[in-house]
Amino acid sequence: MENGLRSLQLKGLAVAVACAATVGCGGNQVVRGRDPPHVERPSPADLEQACLQGTVGCEEAARRLETGTDVDIDLERSVRLYDKLCAEGKVPACVRSGHLRRTPGSPVQDLPRALQLFRGACAMGDMPSCTEAGLMLEGGEAGPRDKSTAANLYEAPCKGGDMRACTQLAELIAAGGPVPRDGARALELLNAACRAGYGPGCASLGGMYEAGRDVEASDGKAFEYFTRACDLNAGEGCVRMGQACERGAGVAQDRERAVELFLRACKTGYARGCTYGAVAYDEGRGVEVDRKKSLELYTQACEYGHAPSCAQVAARYEQGGAGARGQAWPFYHKACRGLHALSCVKLARAFATGDGLSQDRKRAEQLYHKACDAGEELGCAGLSEMGSN
Repeated sequence: MENGLRSLQLKGLAVAVACAATVGCGGNQVVRGRDPPHVERPSPADLEQACLQGTVGCEEAARRLETGTDVDIDLERSVRLYDKLCAEGKVPACVRSGHLRRTPGSPVQDLPRALQLFRGACAMGDMPSCTEAGLMLEGGEAGPRDKSTAANLYEAPCKGGDMRACTQLAELIAAGGPVPRDGARALELLNAACRAGYGPGCASLGGMYEAGRDVEASDGKAFEYFTRACDLNAGEGCVRMGQACERGAGVAQDRERAVELFLRACKTGYARGCTYGAVAYDEGRGVEVDRKKSLELYTQACEYGHAPSCAQVAARYEQGGAGARGQAWPFYHKACRGLHALSCVKLARAFATGDGLSQDRKRAEQLYHKACDAGEELGCAGLSEMGSN
């Protein structure tokens, strides 16, 4: 422990390596070409303790535990330290903890807590956190969707120049429903976002022209905005271009080009681009049927956090027979965490019966509850079968 704490006061192996090529680094005579001295890596527990004792700054300790800088990664200790700093009023720590707890598949994922952290940071004046909280509420990530509150949260960052917030707000007020409809303002916001070079704003503006919502419908004009969005590396714009190419809307029909655009969107990290590409390879639209390629693309979309694609991968493995069935469950878990209710039902049945997973009726009940709360009737029916209500 003593050696571990002493090692925390060193600059670390990376500095020693950098100094090895020099003479007299930091006042120490280092012989050129010799191996740097061994620096003992602290354990995650030692690093956390060093923070609590004041030997190392807690912000530095949290960051190192998150990134694995000269210590093994330990996200649970990292968020614990970020939360400590957050409680002391350090907003960046609240934000970082929120992002870690929102990350799909993270061992510390906790969406209600993430929303709480973002809203707290928003209240302390961090405008990007207002946008994050709005996105979570709009998408129903941590409970029921709340578009009205989301719209209110987007207002301040939009006024501050956050084009993502402006675009989300524009889409809500263009659609109306729980949010008062204001088509003229929606167009104004989207035009401003697109002029500012925010690709998703251009894509949404193209959608307005495609649907003829508050403007004269024009497939040609829509395609121009989709192209601008795609050129700005917005995956949604590339997908919308691809869909137009498939239909021949505003451009000559070209299914091969459509697939190229879907794959381009996928490479930007836009999950739906991967999914549309997978469907094309499944159905032979613009390309030859290639089930292996489609599985790769669904898997990529799943890694980007697209829950329906995780369910597709799971189903594909399950259909592959007993040898592949075991590979399906992790993907059903990912899909369920992403609020794909039917995947929660699938897991619940397996836990209830012990068919494929170790029997765990309590876990089955929790999963049926989650599906039922999401509006899936099969989840509610599963609860009734188990004698719950």
